[in-house]
Amino acid sequence: MYLLGTIFIVSGIAAALLATVSYALVIRGNTAALAYGRLGTNAALGAVLLMVALLVAVFVARRYDIKYVYDYSSADLEFRFRVASLWAGQPGSFVIWALWGLIAAQFLIRRTRHAEPYVLSIFMLIQAALLFFMLIINPFAPYTDPTTGAALAPSDGKGLNELLHNPWMVIHPPILFVGYALLALPFAFAVAGLWRRDYDGWVQRALPWTLAGWTFLGLALLLGGYWAYETLGWGGYWGWDP
Repeated sequence: MYLLGTIFIVSGIAAALLATVSYALVIRGNTAALAYGRLGTNAALGAVLLMVALLVAVFVARRYDIKYVYDYSSADLEFRFRVASLWAGQPGSFVIWALWGLIAAQFLIRRTRHAEPYVLSIFMLIQAALLFFMLIINPFAPYTDPTTGAALAPSDGKGLNELLHNPWMVIHPPILFVGYALLALPFAFAVAGLWRRDYDGWVQRALPWTLAGWTFLGLALLLGGYWAYETLGWGGYWGWDP
């Protein structure tokens, strides 16, 4: 699983970089590279979809020989929480973050018109960075003995944090990461505007994406606040929200 998962991650990085470089070449006058930019964007999404499918499969199959599954799942977990454990830790969170970003990139293609190469080259570079971080904290890494380094296959895992045994765990984090992913778009539009010396025009094009990101992030905070009130009684917010 480690080798297959790592191949998917590296493929995603390569595809995102292909898109970034190809769009940059379009800006320099190589219009034929536009097709490769779009191909790279689509291929990166395909690679991340395969990552998500593989991660869901190893959590459902209870593969405790994979450290990420061992750390956040256990045999007694309900099916929905086994699936939701995918985003319980940092490695899986990066997977979901990149997934939503690359889905958003599909909507950018052909909708940004003449600004497409500028916006997508920046946005796909951000996705490549997310995938690179995913490679560093590889969610497919095997569980090994801390002293000998030998691969282990425990019969059960540590399990999910008790505070996360809540239906909001299934809903809240994915919505939060939609907000994170969408808020990279105004940044990409702004830098593209500076690049094209279009200091005002980019604002109108970025506004719908900005509002969408703000809406999802705000909704996630509201849901998280309700969840914290229900679970911890902290007055309607997690301790770190203020």
